[in-house]
Amino acid sequence: TDITTNFRADTAEFSELHKLTSSTDQYHYTAHHFKTGYRNSANAIPGFNLVILDVDEGVSLNTAKLLLKGFKALFATTKSHTDSHNRFRILLPLSHIVKLTPESYKAFMENIFEWLPFSVDTATKDISRKWEGYQGNYEYIDGELVDAMLFIPQTKKAEDLAKKVFDNQSL
Repeated sequence: TDITTNFRADTAEFSELHKLTSSTDQYHYTAHHFKTGYRNSANAIPGFNLVILDVDEGVSLNTAKLLLKGFKALFATTKSHTDSHNRFRILLPLSHIVKLTPESYKAFMENIFEWLPFSVDTATKDISRKWEGYQGNYEYIDGELVDAMLFIPQTKKAEDLAKKVFDNQSL
């Protein structure tokens, strides 16, 4: 319930995450665990298999769901969501558990941001980023897991993906 201290190293089934994101406004959550439960980059324990994205403008909730059709995801509205200004989070489970340093995590998230066909809040690339639950709406979509290997920085797969994204920008 505190924004920095007492983060528990709990895990949950993906199908249960709405209980944290959308059923209460009492808890904060992250994609990482932290040494001694103190949330900061230096205490982040390597290993995550979930990407959390924050969408504040530029795409509607329905359009984002359509653009990510085919991928497993949880969409959850935030406290500032309205019908005219959609604001929501997208939780995407990954194909692998990825262990990265805080610096490599930033690059990983930047690769995700470039891959997405819409804009998200790019300030969310900090390994210790936290989000607050809210009693809003949520929806799961079923599909494939996002291939984490495509986004690991300084790998052949990431370089190939970056080239493909660049080549498709004119579309």
